[in-house]
Amino acid sequence: MVRCYMQSSSSLVNEVVVSLSTKCRLVFAVAVAVLLAACGSDQAASPAESTQVDLSKVTLRVGYSTNSGKGPQAVREQSGAFEGTPYKIEWVAFTLGDLGLQSVNSGATDLQLQLQLTNAVIAQGNAKVPWTADDAPFSVIGAAQYLTKNGIEIVVHDGSGINSVADLKGKKVAFSKGSSSNYYWLLSEQAAGLSPGDVEVAQLSVSDSRAAFAAGDVDALVAFDYNLATLIRAGGAKVLASSGDSLPMYQLLAARRGLLDDPATRAAVADFYRRLAVRDVRYASHIDAVRAIYETLDKTDPLDSAVVAEGARQQQVPLDDALVKAVQDEADVFFAAGVIDTKVDVRILFDKTLAADVPASP
Repeated sequence: MVRCYMQSSSSLVNEVVVSLSTKCRLVFAVAVAVLLAACGSDQAASPAESTQVDLSKVTLRVGYSTNSGKGPQAVREQSGAFEGTPYKIEWVAFTLGDLGLQSVNSGATDLQLQLQLTNAVIAQGNAKVPWTADDAPFSVIGAAQYLTKNGIEIVVHDGSGINSVADLKGKKVAFSKGSSSNYYWLLSEQAAGLSPGDVEVAQLSVSDSRAAFAAGDVDALVAFDYNLATLIRAGGAKVLASSGDSLPMYQLLAARRGLLDDPATRAAVADFYRRLAVRDVRYASHIDAVRAIYETLDKTDPLDSAVVAEGARQQQVPLDDALVKAVQDEADVFFAAGVIDTKVDVRILFDKTLAADVPASP
């Protein structure tokens, strides 16, 4: 049973994605089973068999971010991956991921999807009192990797004479404060031998950054490739650098403190995590339907929807040492740059125990 705190999607979108829940079930099951095996889940076949607890009294309050539009949540719900749950789901929308994390920290919601690494790092690094493993207000219980082709890009005006990051000395660069783009810029700045004072920074939202770039108010813009598709296609902008495969991009699944202590809730969360993986596979198998959703709900130009849809693909990944190191590297860079106040050990945020409870896909 699912309840959602948002407006329902249009009938057109429902017609577009009706095939999502009926096609390719064997492919979905195989792919999800392989993924969960990598996460260490090769045991139970269903929540009921693995836990023998009553899930009907469990309600998961799940936060998600709308800063990328309405499309991602519509795809998530209409994929069919969350139909027929033996527990209730209440979807709660937040305009930004950090607001969703604040809700988790306060106990108002149970889970937060789409949490950028930077949101977790900044929350820990700017806490008034340093957190420990025993009192951290949230834990990271799952993660997904973006499958975007180019990752984060730095774009400049075509014909500007700027041909390298080093050429941005004395120029104005826009990106979202405390975001993955902020992190990539700091890495690029350092690699180019630039000091923080060499470049004027405009910390703007993605939409405001694009508007500022289009108006000529900034010399460069840093953002995910799918957020720059329309700008680049329109002409007048060129890609100066991109993170590509050199900097894997992740988003996290955060849980409020103590959420997994109750056996029934833990079983429900494990099943929910399995369904996230199902959603990922169905998304990849129905890109054309996903494009139609973005075009309908977010008014994405049909000429750009393929790039946007492909760029937003993701897959669930295990909480392994490589992922933890990626988060720690980000925290260290942010501390050195003064984005966070305290040098932190991010390992205290990770709870890797859920994987053993995630049921195999039916």
